[in-house]
Amino acid sequence: MQQQKLLTVTQYASAHRMTMHKVIQQVRKGELESVLKDIEGKEVMFVVDKTADSADEKKLESETDYKRAYETLLAEHRELKARYAALLKGMI
Repeated sequence: MQQQKLLTVTQYASAHRMTMHKVIQQVRKGELESVLKDIEGKEVMFVVDKTADSADEKKLESETDYKRAYETLLAEHRELKARYAALLKGMI
């Protein structure tokens, strides 16, 4: 079961690089799921962020991709460094 994260309209807008107006329009059209909660006597609208889990998964995948690319480049660097040192020894 996916855990749903509740964000205020402002938080959702800044997290997804949207304007608050656009977020409110999407909520009214039904494109985004929202929940009204009573906080300190005021009704506050929260948007259900379903992309929070997938964003964390993508972040983990990208980190492993960076690690794999780093290891590949490091091995290539070591090989070139060894060849360069061999060339320098041959010149002396």
